[in-house]
Amino acid sequence: MEKTLKLRQSNFELMRIISMFMIVMWHVIISGVGLSQANNTLTLFLDIIKLILVVHVNSFVLVTGYFQSTSKFRLKKVLNLIATSWFYRIVAVIIVLALSLTTLTNLEILNNVFILPLEHEHWFIHYYILLYILSPFFNKFIERSSQGELKKLVLTLVFINCFLPYLTNQGFFNTSFGFSLYHFITLYFIGAYFRKYPLKQSYHFKNMSIKYFRLLMVLIFFGCAFGSLTILYLGKYICSFAIPGSILFEIGAIFQTHPAAYDFPLIVVQSCVYFLFFSTFSFKNKFINNLSTLMIGVYLIHESELLKPYIYKLFPFLVDKHSPFEIILQIFVVACIIFISSVIIEYFRKKVVELIGFLVKNLKRKEA
Repeated sequence: MEKTLKLRQSNFELMRIISMFMIVMWHVIISGVGLSQANNTLTLFLDIIKLILVVHVNSFVLVTGYFQSTSKFRLKKVLNLIATSWFYRIVAVIIVLALSLTTLTNLEILNNVFILPLEHEHWFIHYYILLYILSPFFNKFIERSSQGELKKLVLTLVFINCFLPYLTNQGFFNTSFGFSLYHFITLYFIGAYFRKYPLKQSYHFKNMSIKYFRLLMVLIFFGCAFGSLTILYLGKYICSFAIPGSILFEIGAIFQTHPAAYDFPLIVVQSCVYFLFFSTFSFKNKFINNLSTLMIGVYLIHESELLKPYIYKLFPFLVDKHSPFEIILQIFVVACIIFISSVIIEYFRKKVVELIGFLVKNLKRKEA
């Protein structure tokens, strides 16, 4: 295991860590107690932050396509992911019952303890497992296809997944704003394309220095975020004067809803340049690689449907008593507390699992 960790590219592992912190901060913003009462100034700042953070989920799927497209399917990985999800669901049930935080019916307890965690509150895990199971079939096409064929498939998937839903207002092809397997498949093939045909080695960029390539990625990243913000506030402005039910009002409503969606075209481009920025680095760090293995645990812990309401109640935001800057600082601190606490919990869980595995192996050796 240690050798595997040393061989992993730490630039992408660092990206996973940053992306998971983005996810935690995103959830603090959308679920934080009191933030729904934010004034216009604070709302603007929170919208800006969210449109910077929104690349978090897409980046995880992109890096999955990047590496898994050249890797073999391992059933053990799926089982470990299901077991980890299962573990935290059972722990959540025990905690809420032991502390009398809420009452659960027998059916709710059975649902959390005995039903496989494939379609539960952790939607990302659900789609990630399905994507991973399908990956061997995708990889055969990726391996045998020419650059032209793979590019046509990627462009077709992007059009169907990222443009068609918005051109038809989710009517002709509904991808649930990126909360779908279709979206994950699209990102998988994009990541695979970047692995097989690196953008930096293409005709347009091969003569550009790494320094300027990174600068270009940063500029495109923030350009996309600004573009999404512009569309969002244009929608708010239209809805402020348009008559409810009118075509103009519906257009404004669409503009308000779509810019922060995972499959919105600008967000997909922004996610890709975020990923490509990290792809320009090459280093290996044991601490970063080890820390990265704890990120799924961080997600499962802080996104527990049973515990989440009580976690955020511990950190109420008094928006009427603090300036927008102070509230944003508080959000960052709360995200750090939740992130670090989850890392520590997942670290000890893994150590206990490793200890149990070690003891079981020794016991089998003695019996043999």
